[in-house]
Amino acid sequence: MQDDLLVVGFDLETRREVHVAERPPEYWKRLGYGGTGQLVCFYCFHDSRPRLACGCRW
Repeated sequence: MQDDLLVVGFDLETRREVHVAERPPEYWKRLGYGGTGQLVCFYCFHDSRPRLACGCRW
């Protein structure tokens, strides 16, 4: 299994947890870093440590 398939995000607009398998990669790229910024790493968002503390690529 690819590591990318385990990625969980958090949609700041809908305020819900999302999983990478729910939509095609192009959809997530538009919402993530470099796009609208609406999608962030679930673990970074819910952690008090500095952003990208989990080593994610969001």
